[in-house]
Amino acid sequence: MNMQKLNLTTTMAVVVLTILSTGCAVKKKPPSQSDVAYANYGSSKSIQDFDAKIRQGLKDPDSAKIACMPPQKGWFEIKSQSFPNQYGYVSVCEVNAKNSFGGYTGAKQHFYSFVGNAGFLPIDDILVSQGLFEFHPVP
Repeated sequence: MNMQKLNLTTTMAVVVLTILSTGCAVKKKPPSQSDVAYANYGSSKSIQDFDAKIRQGLKDPDSAKIACMPPQKGWFEIKSQSFPNQYGYVSVCEVNAKNSFGGYTGAKQHFYSFVGNAGFLPIDDILVSQGLFEFHPVP
């Protein structure tokens, strides 16, 4: 490989890595006051709504130990170029459920949301741990 091809390959790799790294965490413009005021948050949600939806996804829902914080109305962003801001209700729930072997997995906290009238959306723990999920409560 000649030196010119090597430089072009190196330059292309740097450009691709730069695009990928900036695409992972992008500071987006927050919604306007009007957007927040008139957004579709869906119907009000209770702790029982979150509990029921979480149990639906478990292998042994009757044995699960679930404790949720009161849901908060608001909007959230996933700091990515391709994911628009979402409006709804968010709760943090501690879940201790049985695995396939019948043993409890240990209590773990997770974020969950009901987005507008679209439905239930668990928030990926990786997004939370990497600071790519940000919730903004609305009165």
